[in-house]
Amino acid sequence: MSNKNINIPLLNRPLVILGLLCIMYCFSFFHRACIAVLSVDIMNDFAMTTANIGLIGSATMLGYALSQVPTGIFTDRFGARKTLFVYQILAGISAICFAYSTDWKFAVASRFVLGLTIAVNVPALKHLALWLPAAWYSKASSILLTFATVGTFLASTPLAFASSVWGWKFCLVAVGVATIALALTALFGLKDRPENQILASHEPERKISLSVIFSKIVRVRNFWLLFIWFLIMVGNLYVLFTMWWGTYLMQGVGLDKNETGLCLSIMAICSAIAMPLFAVLSDNILHSRKKILVIGSVVASLLLSGLCFGFTGHSVPALAFISACLNIAFVAPAPMVFTMAKESLPEEVIGTAFGILNFGAPIYASIIQWIFGLVVNSGMESGNTILESYSSAFIMILAFTMIGFVATFFMKDTFTSEECYADLATEKSR
Repeated sequence: MSNKNINIPLLNRPLVILGLLCIMYCFSFFHRACIAVLSVDIMNDFAMTTANIGLIGSATMLGYALSQVPTGIFTDRFGARKTLFVYQILAGISAICFAYSTDWKFAVASRFVLGLTIAVNVPALKHLALWLPAAWYSKASSILLTFATVGTFLASTPLAFASSVWGWKFCLVAVGVATIALALTALFGLKDRPENQILASHEPERKISLSVIFSKIVRVRNFWLLFIWFLIMVGNLYVLFTMWWGTYLMQGVGLDKNETGLCLSIMAICSAIAMPLFAVLSDNILHSRKKILVIGSVVASLLLSGLCFGFTGHSVPALAFISACLNIAFVAPAPMVFTMAKESLPEEVIGTAFGILNFGAPIYASIIQWIFGLVVNSGMESGNTILESYSSAFIMILAFTMIGFVATFFMKDTFTSEECYADLATEKSR
């Protein structure tokens, strides 16, 4: 059925579109993170070992990494609306199939397919670029990416409570059905682009070839500098805060599980608040995108230097503060990367560009997480204390962070106040 035959005006207002995309992105992170709190129940039901449950997590991340570039290409060729529909439908079906898996092999396969379909941010960010004025984009993309934290939170304590009442399978099936409902809402409720953009074009939209898409991206130096920064900084975020940071706080510093959980909770809350604030800082105070990336790089480098030399303190408030600041330094500037890519490239290729940006960080993280563990283990075998061993591993993270910092020196700032004011004036005149 053509999208032209159905018109739901309420769903095609910019703020409503943003809200719907935020819910979809929240669900995608829920799907990604839900295994952590359900792992014991899943192992018991499927008679799985810890190695098998590790495969489920790895399969999800591998699928997510492999899908990034194809998702961008699909978005540019067929539109964000259709991409969101297909991915959300498959994600919902995969979640339901996982819940009804008969053995761990089918469970791993289901999670791999799910990983292929949770790259919601790529089509969502492009859809926002088409529907929102340029002056709103950095704030809107920051709000969208903040909902990753909401999805992760819902997959923790609320899911643990719900699964204890109704069972984990019922919970995942319910979320799968809700995801399918979101897919149908996207297909039949959204439009590909605003009416004024359709009417302004007197020629039918041409499908450009993949070679042309990639050539338009490859020749833009700013994009590759952004890729390097995002690869390292967001990759470091994955390395530390999806695996090693909690272990460091408990093993290296000596916090107990409750104290570590408190540090991580404060970290998540502060990061969710910081992302939109960084967008305001970029648009209304600094009038710069590049300076936001510089600030994140400098703060991360200073904090990592302290970790390398053991200047962190051992009190819970101090460690909670360091956790929050380091996480903010890695993640809060990230929406500026997508904003700068959008402002550096033609509209018809930004979906593919967003996919390429997202591709590197999971691959980087999967490699560096392994090397980080080797460095810690090697240090302990050499007779170093566990804190000294972690400090050696943090030196590696610091070195890569400095590379990202150097990349910012060569970036071209893309903030254009005249463009923003023009968009605001156009929006007010509607």
